[in-house]
Amino acid sequence: MGYFDPTIKEGYFDIVVASTGPKTTNDRKYNVVVDPASTLLEGRDYDFSEKYFSIRAGQLKDTIRLKIYRSKELSENTLLLKLDLKENENFKTDMYSQAIGSGNSQYLDYYTQFTFSANNIPGTPWFWDPAQSSIASFIIGYLGNFSGKKLKMIVERYDLDIDEVTSTNYAPSTIAILAWGKGMHSYLSEMEALGTPILDEDGLPMKMGVYVQ
Repeated sequence: MGYFDPTIKEGYFDIVVASTGPKTTNDRKYNVVVDPASTLLEGRDYDFSEKYFSIRAGQLKDTIRLKIYRSKELSENTLLLKLDLKENENFKTDMYSQAIGSGNSQYLDYYTQFTFSANNIPGTPWFWDPAQSSIASFIIGYLGNFSGKKLKMIVERYDLDIDEVTSTNYAPSTIAILAWGKGMHSYLSEMEALGTPILDEDGLPMKMGVYVQ
């Protein structure tokens, strides 16, 4: 949520629950329990849009909607919500997990457990992070050091898709980087000349990279 517009105070996230077997002509309640090890707290960090969950008649899936608040705690840490699907009179949970893959790439895929993580911290996107991306030094040369505020301004000014820009392995084109760097530098210089400099998160005037100075 760290990339959301600051005026947005909450976000909604969907978790799909699916059943096996045939469809039925009646609604079937299912039992979801919050694991006490969860660090997201209901009422402070999140709420369920509905308190009771059921797979509707003629359906094999349902969607649990979480309402996540931009709490102070989410601005400081990544917190977890752990959900467990329990047996009831309508459903059994005999299959808990299955090994997927083989060798060193093998992992367990869980069918009755789900972990949701959330924070309100605008982390460095993949393409801008020297620890992950081989093009990061080129990016920094034009865009300067990363800050969440700077990224939000670039996204808004160039009408970018925040989900795409912050996805793993996303690499903007060279033309895009040149346009963002030079365009932002011109805008920041203009605002500074007007006596209304744009301040970055550290309280100092926002700067772009050395290649556009």
